[in-house]
Amino acid sequence: MTWAHYLLQANIYLVVFYAFYKLLLEQETYFQLNRIYLLASGLFASFIPFIQLDWLTQQPVAQQLSVTVGQLDMMVLPDERDGSGFLAAGNVVTVLYSAGLLFFFLRFCIQLWFVVQNLYLQDEHQATQHGTAYSFFSRKAVDKSLPGQEIITIMKMYM
Repeated sequence: MTWAHYLLQANIYLVVFYAFYKLLLEQETYFQLNRIYLLASGLFASFIPFIQLDWLTQQPVAQQLSVTVGQLDMMVLPDERDGSGFLAAGNVVTVLYSAGLLFFFLRFCIQLWFVVQNLYLQDEHQATQHGTAYSFFSRKAVDKSLPGQEIITIMKMYM
């Protein structure tokens, strides 16, 4: 399996899982289960292309196969005239995809770092002084000036 073939299959599975989520699970209020589904579907989409069900595609050989040395050389040695150098379309797409993946992963890490800096390194009053309420992993913060803040605080004690 080539890298481009794997990426194509993994992205198709991601689209299918995401469409299932949008159609059936987006309006559900079980947020923890939705998070688990989204994380698990990403992992499954990464590993499903590696599953090979040979018993589905196995067929008995119907005729004898004969290969000459010239045909074998053509299969093993790549032809330099067909554009299979570094600038081939598959290589360019793979490099662009990998660069985009690296860029967005670094961007995600930087944004996560800023969230951790703002939420965990400031006290709760400074972090919620603009009428906001948020939860991030096990940390929950509610601004004291929000209407209905006492109900949110009571719910926060039970979670």
